Formats: sequence, structure tokens, C-alpha cells
Amino acid sequence: MKLHPISIQNGATQLSGVRFGSGPPLLCVHALAFSSRYFSAAAAVLGAHFECVAIDQRGHGLTRHNGAAAEFSLDS
Repeated sequence: MKLHPISIQNGATQLSGVRFGSGPPLLCVHALAFSSRYFSAAAAVLGAHFECVAIDQRGHGLTRHNGAAAEFSLDS
């Protein structure tokens, strides 16, 4: 299945990703240290049932980190 590149403007951040398939919408969000291309192996199966949009999170894939400070912790 062909992956179509997309670009989404969100304030000062431009998110990149891919779109594929047809049907009800499905948003695909990758895990840490991956990109939207993570879903390419499942594109044929997912795309047969859904119109998928897979985004690159900030600092991953083709989406740049915009430099805004983010604070988070791994404390449980």
C-alpha cells in the first residue's frame, strides 16, 4: 500500500507523517524513538479497513523539535 506524505501545521510546529487506506479514520501514533514509518509494515492490513494518519512526534522522523522545553519524569 502506498504511503502518502502529509504535513500538519500546529502553531509553531509543523508535524510530518503519512496517510494511507480508506474507511473510518484511525490515528496512528508511534512509540518513543520511532517514526510514522513504523506503521508501513501494517499498512496493507490497516489500510484495508481504515483511513490511517500516522504522525511523526516532535523530534522524530521528519518532524523537527521546535525547541520548546518539555518537562516530564519517569517516576512512578
